[in-house]
Amino acid sequence: MDIERSLRTALRPVDPSADFVAGVMARVAVEQQARRRRARWQMPLALAASLMIAAIGLKVAMQQREAQRVESARQQLALALEITSSQLNQLQQKLNRNAPMENGI
Repeated sequence: MDIERSLRTALRPVDPSADFVAGVMARVAVEQQARRRRARWQMPLALAASLMIAAIGLKVAMQQREAQRVESARQQLALALEITSSQLNQLQQKLNRNAPMENGI
């Protein structure tokens, strides 16, 4: 029975001292202040990060669009040069066919 009594004595509720309560409340207040300071910067930082990501995405999209325009212009130029070359070849052939006749007359 001695063990039971000593356990009850050891485990009985004890009111904390005033210093203990004051210390806990001071730490709670410090943590709340720190949390408020962090929360104050979270929204602006998130907004700044979002704007940076959007700006980078816009820049990449513009570069891709420009690359597509350049490729399209290159293809059109290649086609125009091919058509011009073909027409010049046809004209050269006509001139070559007509040239001997003109010299012979």
